[in-house]
Parts: sequence; C-alpha cells; structure tokens
Amino acid sequence: MTEDARRPDPAERPSVPVDAAALDHLTDELLSLLSQGGPDRPSLKAVMESLERNVIVRTLTTFNGHQAKTAAFLQLLPTTFSAKMRKHKVAVECTWTDLPEDEPAGPGR
Repeated sequence: MTEDARRPDPAERPSVPVDAAALDHLTDELLSLLSQGGPDRPSLKAVMESLERNVIVRTLTTFNGHQAKTAAFLQLLPTTFSAKMRKHKVAVECTWTDLPEDEPAGPGR
C-alpha cells in the first residue's frame, strides 16, 4: 500500500471549526515576535520552525514518547512525523525500569 492510498481525501476529512478568537490571539503573539526590533529579529520561517518543533516536543511528552500516537494526534502520517522529528533533531529517549527482585517477570505472574 502506498502512502497516498492511506492518506484520506481532503474532501472526506471531517471539518473541524477553528476557534477564531484563539487563532487571532495566536496571530497576535506571532506578530509580536516578528515585530521585535534589532539585529536578532526572527524571520517568519524561524518562528514557524520553532513553533513546529515545540508542538512536536510537547505532544511527544504528552504521549510519553509514543510516536505513532503523537503522529495520529497531529493528523500526520507516521513517515511524515518521523521526517519532521529528523528535521528538528528531536529524539525520543527510551528508559527501561527493572522489576523489583521479589516480583517475577513475564506472563506467569
């Protein structure tokens, strides 16, 4: 199955209303960042890339590093999400915890 076969037709996607007030607030915040004076003034591209990276990191944190759940929440194909993680140099660190010595491991608990 190709990626295009898994991607829903835009006409079939459910239409989710965007909160106009929240969008206006976000736009004001972004314009505030862009209107900073001086040589360190960020470009729109830099602001949008930082925003995308922050959304990825915060959503990954919400889903405890589970990349498939994060991609689904963001409505991205897993391959697209992986590419964005590579682009922004986001890595998920796996940590394993051992069971205490007195609890047997495995399905025969």
